Amino acid sequence: MELWLAWQRVQSDLTEGLLGEFDPHERATVATKVREAEGEARGEVWAEYRFVILADPGASDGITVLDLGCPSPKPRPVAKAIDLRP
Repeated sequence: MELWLAWQRVQSDLTEGLLGEFDPHERATVATKVREAEGEARGEVWAEYRFVILADPGASDGITVLDLGCPSPKPRPVAKAIDLRP
């Protein structure tokens, strides 16, 4: 997460002209680094939120715990991991 925030700051400073002049190739490299770091940050967050707890009136204790499992290289949205049909 920290790396993504750092690259976002570099990109922001670059856009505002605080870092001097850069050619289009260098700007594209920074944009690529921002995208790559964002993907890594998403993976970190996905790994941290492995379990989802839902209120379930039909369960004996009133909750249902869903184990989303290990993160995949391409995390899926939580809504797709949960089947909410009765």
